[in-house]
Amino acid sequence: MTLPPGTRIEGYEILGALGEGAQASVYRVRMGPSAAALKLLAHDLARDEVFRRRFELEAAAVRSLDHPAVVRVHATGEWQGRPFIVMDLLEGGTLEGAVLAEGGIHVVDALSVVTRVAEALDHAHGRGVVHRDVKPANVLLDEDGTAYLTDFGLAKLAAGQALTRTGMWVGTLDYIAPEQIRAGEVGPAADVYALAALAYEALTGRPPFVRRTAADLLTAHLEQSARPPSALRPEVAGADAVLARGLAKDPARRYASAGALAHALRGALAA
Repeated sequence: MTLPPGTRIEGYEILGALGEGAQASVYRVRMGPSAAALKLLAHDLARDEVFRRRFELEAAAVRSLDHPAVVRVHATGEWQGRPFIVMDLLEGGTLEGAVLAEGGIHVVDALSVVTRVAEALDHAHGRGVVHRDVKPANVLLDEDGTAYLTDFGLAKLAAGQALTRTGMWVGTLDYIAPEQIRAGEVGPAADVYALAALAYEALTGRPPFVRRTAADLLTAHLEQSARPPSALRPEVAGADAVLARGLAKDPARRYASAGALAHALRGALAA
């Protein structure tokens, strides 16, 4: 149930709802003289230890980072048994919304977003944090279109902290790396794969694989090659080889870092 404006959560006054999902709700709240975003775990999940720990993990992961392309966390707490996170409020929507609205965004804008996300990922990887859920919905935009990476709820920290139920893989089907599906060792290369999938969608308006069922989609990530982006948008032919390498099934065949993928993509499309 969406909380009404005026509700106070540990000193933060709700000004309105920003979004509500199965796992959490996000509200615009008053934080001193300005506004912030407050993410509150869903009531039904508050007693679920896995989801509670994911919330705590997200806060720990982000607080270990200090980069201008990562959404900042200002505070964490608990309200009526439900943990919450207070973050920067960004007013430009998500990359997912921009892609859906435009069917793929301008090449210059796509390169800017991919570069920013790559910088955030390289910073996180350098501090032992693997995001594991890079996707357009987790890239927020400010009013100028500048991108920020958010939602580290599935992150894996250097100490090996990552919460899943036995036998479960984690991630989002459209962007999940093959090694995540196999529940093998997941490192920075999985984020490079997801970044390549994100770049593919930003440029073409659709993810690398579109299948009717989840099982077919998982099989595609494990065994099939994506159509070249130029088959959907001829003017981005330079991206074909770069994104094919970024989407390699073998992690060792991908770019060594997110930044290396972004650099190669910029060079290819500039040429």
